Amino acid sequence: MTPVFEAIETYLYAVASLAETTFVSYRDKLKVFQEFCESKGIYLEEITPKVFRSFLDSISERINPQTGVPVSGFTISSYGRVVKVFLTWVSTYEDYLGVIRPGTLKAMRVPALEKKLKPTFTVEEVYALYEACKREGTRFLIDRDRAIITLLLDTGIRASELCSLKLEDVHLSPEDPYIKVHGKGNKWREVGLGHQASVDLNRYIKRYRRGAAPDSLVFLNRMREPLTRNGLDQVLYRLKAWAGIKKSGGVHMFRHTFATQYIDHGGDVYNLRDLMGHEHVSTTEIYVRGTNQKRARKARGSVWDNL
Repeated sequence: MTPVFEAIETYLYAVASLAETTFVSYRDKLKVFQEFCESKGIYLEEITPKVFRSFLDSISERINPQTGVPVSGFTISSYGRVVKVFLTWVSTYEDYLGVIRPGTLKAMRVPALEKKLKPTFTVEEVYALYEACKREGTRFLIDRDRAIITLLLDTGIRASELCSLKLEDVHLSPEDPYIKVHGKGNKWREVGLGHQASVDLNRYIKRYRRGAAPDSLVFLNRMREPLTRNGLDQVLYRLKAWAGIKKSGGVHMFRHTFATQYIDHGGDVYNLRDLMGHEHVSTTEIYVRGTNQKRARKARGSVWDNL
């Protein structure tokens, strides 16, 4: 009989080239699955759809330590997806052939998620965030925060992509300003910049990054050290509090706002897929659905008023 931890260790070695955030997410979720199996005395050969369902039930009983309420359906589904990806790999790995059969995998149902529209900032909230930058304690932080806000809203890049952005990947020629983004899956893409983002980014770099090596990171924290994802979250939460914005969400709220505004202004979904670094257009189409619903809502008029 094969201990589950043995297969998980082999799998993690096989997928070590995944993006760091993806790898860590997989590792942590599989550790929870391993602990569940060990607590029940379950070996790899004994994993069935019933075991899979029991594991997800145990996840649904967890309490989110930050909110004090049960974990969300998204969390439960994400655990299910990770474990099923792992077991699918097990079914094809030569050392474990026959341990997990195709029929067993097919019967493992990952809970479907309700497709909700992505929350976004309003135009008024965007301007309030920009204005809130003035409340920072130094000119350096004001200029940095403005560059961050306009860059996020103009490009829709991820937190990891902003924090890993290097000076050599910023191109600010008046004719064609853009940034080169190192995204998920070790893939590069180019994203154009508008006038305000170019101005703010140029001001910040000229004032505070002049003379730095080309491969230096663009954004620094108040101690003039590289800005981390956690540090970026703290910046955005602080600006939202100063702007009086109650909506939850960090960088992804800016990413959703960028995508929605892009579609609202006539942008093509396939271009948007490339700009956001999505692998499949189906991931991007959620923004089209939200825009279409808004257009339909505004266009239909009132049946009662037109009687």
